[in-house]
Amino acid sequence: VRIVVLSETASTYTAICSLQKQVEVAMQLVELDESLLEMAESRFDAGLTNLQEVESAISALNSDKAALKGVEITLKQAIYSLSILLG
Repeated sequence: VRIVVLSETASTYTAICSLQKQVEVAMQLVELDESLLEMAESRFDAGLTNLQEVESAISALNSDKAALKGVEITLKQAIYSLSILLG
């Protein structure tokens, strides 16, 4: 039983480390999407592009925000699991 708990603890800890990195990358992607949206809006306001580019940037931003939330939720679940394993 102890070996199973130790194995599960190590596995969960490794998952947490990976998920933390995924959250970091996802946050950077959202920041990049926000910058791209600002640029698309500026280009649209200047008449250099069409509305489709702005809508595409909005869609990408919303999609990446949703993905970030999903990874954050998974990270929280893994942290709770680890806390249970550690007692």
